[in-house]
Amino acid sequence: KPNIVYASAFGGGVYKSTNGGKKFERVGGDELQYTYFLTIHPKKRNVLIAASNIFFAGFSSEDQVSGQYGGLYKTEDGGATWTDLTAGLRDYGDDGSLDETEFELWKYNLGHLPNYEWVLMNPDDSNNVVVGHHGENVVVTADNGATWTKPVDGMIPNSIHNYAYCLGASSSFDTIYACTCGRG
Repeated sequence: KPNIVYASAFGGGVYKSTNGGKKFERVGGDELQYTYFLTIHPKKRNVLIAASNIFFAGFSSEDQVSGQYGGLYKTEDGGATWTDLTAGLRDYGDDGSLDETEFELWKYNLGHLPNYEWVLMNPDDSNNVVVGHHGENVVVTADNGATWTKPVDGMIPNSIHNYAYCLGASSSFDTIYACTCGRG
């Protein structure tokens, strides 16, 4: 629908217009306050992902990794409801069953350091999402955030400083391209 426009205002959340931008209304709640990047599914225009980057909010290091601010949220109904795609990574140990040291370092960072740079959704499967992360290169989910993996070792140099600032994909979504910070 050409009259629907989405926008984010860093620090203010996500907004939607149904009249071509003449009037905007806020969608979602405070969880979307630090939305830095919006991705709209190429075929399903009511499916969006709002990705935060709280690095730019000026939080202390402790607050940035606290898991209390920002996140990676998905809507499938044009912004009426939102699901946290990293909830399983953020909420570890809340039931006392897991110790955070049992998780790989990248999972801790992905869920607790919500500094997402770029997001792609597979045109044929909106549950297949690729994220460029400010600390963990590129991470992928094929099941709407239930599990996350990193690409095969060797595809992207393993370093905490390989921020994946931009992503691209082939039309078939079988090849992903990533630009990193100083690593090519």
